[in-house]
Amino acid sequence: MREMDPEDVGTSGTAAYLKSSNLDGGPDPPGNKWYETTIGNNDDSKAGFQDSMKPGGAYETKLKEMGWSDAEIKTHFANEAGKHSSRDAISYTYQNPKKGGAVIKESYNAEYDLHREFTGKTTINGVEKTYTRPAYKPEQEVFNTDMFVDNWMVAAKKDGVDPKSLSKIGLDNVETPAMRDVYRGISKGQPGTKQVRSGKDLTAFLNSQQGKRMTRMLDQNKSPELLGPKKIIGFDLTFTKKDGGDFPADRYDSVLLLGPA
Repeated sequence: MREMDPEDVGTSGTAAYLKSSNLDGGPDPPGNKWYETTIGNNDDSKAGFQDSMKPGGAYETKLKEMGWSDAEIKTHFANEAGKHSSRDAISYTYQNPKKGGAVIKESYNAEYDLHREFTGKTTINGVEKTYTRPAYKPEQEVFNTDMFVDNWMVAAKKDGVDPKSLSKIGLDNVETPAMRDVYRGISKGQPGTKQVRSGKDLTAFLNSQQGKRMTRMLDQNKSPELLGPKKIIGFDLTFTKKDGGDFPADRYDSVLLLGPA
């Protein structure tokens, strides 16, 4: 966890959505500090991943069970080694205890958490193939929401703030196709920030993949020493239309508002 310059949060074009929910990097309340926390696979996990790709290793064995040839496996493992070595962090979160807010900036857990089995698609010699990477020590799998709560607890303790004061959760630039479809329906293609406090749009979010995940997180951490009983009572959705650029060009950013359950 590192302290950030408040100007780094909410003032850039990619984080301007936080302003509408008073979760930006501004000076109020006095003394507020933003922290950035990154989490990645540890050295033991990385070593286990490398071992799984050796002859007779769990990863090689799995691909052979799926009908992969030795040549296909060799090509795939070269790609896998490069892909994973280039990503040190699998989770990025921001915390500002005195503002009662935290942001899930980026999450790559599903594909890069080496303690989680992952099934994906790749192209070998022009042919699309499905692969499954076995989990290394699956009992150590940790979900992104677990990381989020733990990071919040550490930051709240550092600033001497009651962790139950968490009242806003920012979801930065959601890229999951299914979730983007939900947001697309809510925004109705109109750029800007839409405040949702009730009705079918709130129901659509709560029934979505992201909504269910966040509701589950709140339920699992409702004890008095953690977040206390909370529920999602609304959200601010910011749709930013962009032309060109990297996928996804359009941004869907939201800030969830929490209230007592």
